[in-house]
Amino acid sequence: MPIASRATLIALLWSAPCFAADAPPGIIAAPALARTSEILDAADAARFLPSPVVVEKLATGLKFTEGPVWFPASGGAEGYLLFSDIPANQIKKWSAKEGLTVFRDPSNFTNGNARDAEGRLISCEHAARRVTRTEADGTITVLADQFDGRKLNSPNDVAVHSSGVLYFTDPTYGLPKGQPKEQTANNVYRLDPKTKEIKAVVSDFDMPNGLAFSPNFKTLYVADSGKPKHIRALPVNADGTLGAGAVFCKLDKGAPDGIKVDPEGRIFSSSGDGVQVFSPKGELVARILIPESAANLAFGGPTGRDLFITARTSLYRVALKPAATAAAEEGYAAVIEATISRMTHISGEMKGVIDTQGANLLAAKIKTVAGELKALKAESDKLPAPSKEESQRLQAKYGDQLTLAMTEFQNQATRIAISPDLMTPEMKEAFEALAKLK
Repeated sequence: MPIASRATLIALLWSAPCFAADAPPGIIAAPALARTSEILDAADAARFLPSPVVVEKLATGLKFTEGPVWFPASGGAEGYLLFSDIPANQIKKWSAKEGLTVFRDPSNFTNGNARDAEGRLISCEHAARRVTRTEADGTITVLADQFDGRKLNSPNDVAVHSSGVLYFTDPTYGLPKGQPKEQTANNVYRLDPKTKEIKAVVSDFDMPNGLAFSPNFKTLYVADSGKPKHIRALPVNADGTLGAGAVFCKLDKGAPDGIKVDPEGRIFSSSGDGVQVFSPKGELVARILIPESAANLAFGGPTGRDLFITARTSLYRVALKPAATAAAEEGYAAVIEATISRMTHISGEMKGVIDTQGANLLAAKIKTVAGELKALKAESDKLPAPSKEESQRLQAKYGDQLTLAMTEFQNQATRIAISPDLMTPEMKEAFEALAKLK
């Protein structure tokens, strides 16, 4: 094979892994109940949503589902989901092997649930007006049931900070009938489970509801499902207090209830039409449409990329793209852009070569580029195979640029290869260094 052709083949190495990749197998091989979504930001949605979106109904016939939390597989036991069926006064358990069973009956009309760093269940109990922790032996520890000597309203949802401290909301939605409201405001509280110290950190919400932390735990997002129907973003200060914050986004269908944040910082909020997904900047990216209004949601499953949705009488699941695959497109784009840049640069250097001295200087530069391309190839080898859709987007964005870069490189390499004065031993070694990248 002529040297110029071999050099061109090197350029093709960068596009082949991503442009020809097949879509990875889906996480869940189960019959689809529905395939519904509305995409507003196609580029971002493609990073985490499969095409089409497949919505599965895992269980139904329930009364009002809430508070899902995933417990990963441990000690040989499979992973499972716990969630509340509030009117039934139960906490349900779902697993792939056993399906739907009852975990706790009665549950004190538990609403929100969370898992702490030690894998223990944290629950917000409406009827008992308290926040509790279920210990490893099954006993229940009361973490908080009053503030300033007065009973809490009806703890609704809870989130665990990386420090182990809990934050929970306390609207009046679950206030037991006939019992008076004792707190003057519907607060967001900070609770230290070690000391059981409780502080009201925000008191100006109408009906504070779901809450979740940003990936770096520096921001707490809180849904107000009362009159505002928005989600606020509040900075978490070093002492655990919360800053004033600002409105992050407002829902256009229904009110925000349960919310979760994915590793990339997107906010997933339950809504009247299912789940609305917002970018870290508060822009609506996509809607996952389900047959019932959603109340809450949780990430889980073997890879952590299953989205479980509690929606009125049913439990649903949507398999999101694996996190690694979701990041693959950015990684390949960076490699391709760097490859095009280096090939364009070296082609420009090759144009100016007209004598033996210039050829030897150029040979050294080509060897340097060969080393850089080798490093880029190593980066691309670490990336997971992108989906078919991601490959198509990369092809559409970079295909023409890559072709132009390769064509120009081939033209200059051919000119050098057929010239006895330019094809010096040093130049031959430089081209061979490129060829070895295959």
